[in-house]
Amino acid sequence: MINKLQSCHNYLFILLCFFSTSIYANSNNICDEFYENIRVLNNKYELYANPIFEQEEPLFGVTFDQTYDSEKNQWIYKRNDNNNIIIFNTNYYSNSYNKILSKDIILSLNDILVQDLTDEEFDKILSMNDKINFKIKRYVNYNEVELNFDIEKSIFDQVTEVTPIFRINSFKNIDIKNTEYTINYDFEYWWLDNRLIDLLKPSYEKEIGKVSDLIQKKKDELGNEFNEDTFVAGWWCELTLDEFYEKDLFLWHPEIEFINIVKNDLENREVSITFNYNIYGENYEELYLNTRDKGIATFTTKFDLRAFPFDSHELEFVYADTKHSISSQAIDYDGYITLPLDEKLKSKVLEWNIKGNYANYEAIKYYDKYDYIYDGIKTFFIIERNSSYYVYKVIAPIILILIVCWSVFWLRTDQIESRLTVSIVCLLTLIAYNFVIDENIPKLPYLTAMDQIILSSYFFASIPTILSIYYVNLADKNKLHLLNSQKYIRILGPIIYFLAILIIMYSNINKNPSALGTMKIFFG
Repeated sequence: MINKLQSCHNYLFILLCFFSTSIYANSNNICDEFYENIRVLNNKYELYANPIFEQEEPLFGVTFDQTYDSEKNQWIYKRNDNNNIIIFNTNYYSNSYNKILSKDIILSLNDILVQDLTDEEFDKILSMNDKINFKIKRYVNYNEVELNFDIEKSIFDQVTEVTPIFRINSFKNIDIKNTEYTINYDFEYWWLDNRLIDLLKPSYEKEIGKVSDLIQKKKDELGNEFNEDTFVAGWWCELTLDEFYEKDLFLWHPEIEFINIVKNDLENREVSITFNYNIYGENYEELYLNTRDKGIATFTTKFDLRAFPFDSHELEFVYADTKHSISSQAIDYDGYITLPLDEKLKSKVLEWNIKGNYANYEAIKYYDKYDYIYDGIKTFFIIERNSSYYVYKVIAPIILILIVCWSVFWLRTDQIESRLTVSIVCLLTLIAYNFVIDENIPKLPYLTAMDQIILSSYFFASIPTILSIYYVNLADKNKLHLLNSQKYIRILGPIIYFLAILIIMYSNINKNPSALGTMKIFFG
């Protein structure tokens, strides 16, 4: 994973370099000859198949989740609350596959507790041992299970690694009622295919100059500052997706798609494929392809609204290549390209608070209807409802209405008409509030916290009406001693109501993962 991170860092640096004056302009002659070479030499280089890179040394085939430590200015392994390292993914052909899974927590290596190891000590154990006993913890149906696996390093078949870069330019809409959210997105994914260097390099050297001469020229310019990572020169050719297919290149390429997409605005969608040829240091060359997909799309996921309006939700974007199975392609994650959640993005979502500064990533396995397995990534982050709107404009007025409703017990018993007028008007006002709430959430098979608050308010608002009629009846029968109970009801009624509200809040928020974090402090 560390090597991959460095590779992506170089990639971002290359993108910046393409806009500098040190890079030569794109030439149609070079690109046209390049495309022709792909067509003519496709069978010879087996360009219709995915590119494979040889494995240099035996590996366990496990990658670990990482996070960036801004204080140490370095990447570190992501750990849980007990300081144990978390698995990100395993290679399909390695000895770890189907034994160790994504999100497994490593408890020990050869009986050495991981929580007591630094990242450097952890890496040292992995590098110094050809066989390791992994003790891991896994959650199965919300239950913790501890497992042991003896994993041996091996040289295994490689798959093509494809690295996605997902960005959200802006939110168009978050529609909880229809469980949908619409965004303006920018989605890229890139992969190396150095087989294409031989097809581009002759035309490049004919037009621009020999690679060796360009390297020497850069050496003369930089002197001692020149090293193996120095960017020397580059070239790029770009095609729209339609042009790519029209040229009949028959070149292997991934086709990553969003799995949980509902609708894609095809009129505003732009898809392009770029070929990027780069020369570094002492004659190191690479050619990577980049697919860029820009547009507006609507996604969906499951929302748990039991804690509404004190709810939070996970917005997820799941993508996988449903054309190439896990046996030929792996979707890789690189920490350098984590989705940022900046203030500009957050400011456009008024009803919601977006938690954190970066999205989370999770390796997933996608199964199609034929049970074929595809590698994928889930990008997700938490949004929390700005519940103050409902507190001040719904719940507070409801409580005020209940207080007004119970004030009828301060009227004389014989003022039955006044009592009934006040209590019934209050009850009708509560019913009107119910219609306001129904406009914001879907028709659910369960009651939300707000539903329960309103229903309990119905009940307590109806009590003054019923008791007023009852007490008039007692007065007619001269049972005056029972009328004295009204002075206790004046106090006990509101107290019981507030206790009922607290019980409702506790039952819906306690241990509910979709409840607001701030509310869990009081009711968790």
